[in-house]
Amino acid sequence: MAPSPLAGQPAPAFPNPDFESGQQGWVAGADIINDNPGEPARNGSFKAWLGGSLLAAKLAAGVSKKYASNMRQVLHAVFEDAGADEIITTNPVAFHGKDRMKLSTTKAERQSKVKALDSEQLGAFMATCAKRLPDRLVLFRTLALTGLRIGEALGLRWDDIDWKKREARIARSYTSSRLELPKGGLVASVDLSKGLVEDLREWQRRAKAKALERGYKLAPWVFPALRHPKLMTDANDVADDFKRVPEAAELPGHFTPHSLRHTFATQHLQNGTSVYYVQRQLRHSSIQITVDTYGSSLPAGNVEHADALERRFLGEDPVTHSSPIEASPGHSAVRSHKG
Repeated sequence: MAPSPLAGQPAPAFPNPDFESGQQGWVAGADIINDNPGEPARNGSFKAWLGGSLLAAKLAAGVSKKYASNMRQVLHAVFEDAGADEIITTNPVAFHGKDRMKLSTTKAERQSKVKALDSEQLGAFMATCAKRLPDRLVLFRTLALTGLRIGEALGLRWDDIDWKKREARIARSYTSSRLELPKGGLVASVDLSKGLVEDLREWQRRAKAKALERGYKLAPWVFPALRHPKLMTDANDVADDFKRVPEAAELPGHFTPHSLRHTFATQHLQNGTSVYYVQRQLRHSSIQITVDTYGSSLPAGNVEHADALERRFLGEDPVTHSSPIEASPGHSAVRSHKG
C-alpha cells in the first residue's frame, strides 16, 4: 500500500489513502461512502465522485441546480472542518476552473422560468378573483403592483407602510412557518401606486371593523390568516387559492403567485420603464440579474428614441428642420452637378 500523505501524523479517519488527491481509486465498502461490502466496486477517485458523479446523478434524478449547489456547499464545509482538525490535508470538494461543475443558472434557464401574465390575462385574473375570491384580491393586487415575493407580502406589517410617501418597507419574509430576512438579507422599500394605497386603506378599515365586532385587537399583519386573523397566513394556503382563479378564468394552469412578480417586471419593461427602477423595486442584488431574467421584455429598438435625441440636439422639429448636410455648400454642389 502506498504511504499515506499524512505519514508522521495521526492516522486518518478514512482508511483509503490518497483519496483527497484524486490519485487513488475508491471502492464501496471502504468506509468512505458506505459500509456495505456487498456493493460492487466502482472506478474513479473519491474527489471526482464528490464533485462530479454524485452531483451529476442528483441532477439526472431531477433535483434543481440550486439544490445540487447547496449539497456541494455542505460537503465543502464538512471537509473544510476536517482539514481544520487535521484529519485530511486538502478539501476534495474545493474545485476551481474547468474542474468545477457548472451549477449556476444560465440566462436562458432564468428566462425559461418566467411565467408572466400579459395585460389581458392579468385583467381577466383580477376580475375573476374579485368574483370568486374577493378576500384575496388585495393581496394579489399587491403582488402584481409591487413585485413582492409571496413571503414578503405575508410578512408585511401595517407599521411598515408609509402612507404619505406611498412606500412599504420590506423588512421580513414569512416562509415555511418562520419569519426571516428578505431574500439576500436586504431590507428596502418599494413604491405603492395611488390605487393600491386606496385598496390597502380600505382593507385596513375592514380589518379594524371586523376586529372591533369580534372583540380583539387589530393584527399587526397586513394579510393575516383569513379564518384566524390573529395568526399569519401560510403561503401554501395562498397558493391553493391562487390555483382556483386561472382555472375559473380559463387561463393557463402554470401560473403561480410568483407569476405576479414576473408580471410586474415584464409589464414595466414592456411599457418603457427604466430597468434600473425595476431592479430597485424587485431588490435584485445586481442589474445583471434583472436583465438576464427579463431581458426578453426589454424593447429591442424604437425609432422614437432616435427622433427624441435629434430634437434634444437641434431643439427643433426634425421634419421641418433643414439638415446641416443639405445646407453645406459642398453638398449643394454635388446635388446640382449634372455631369
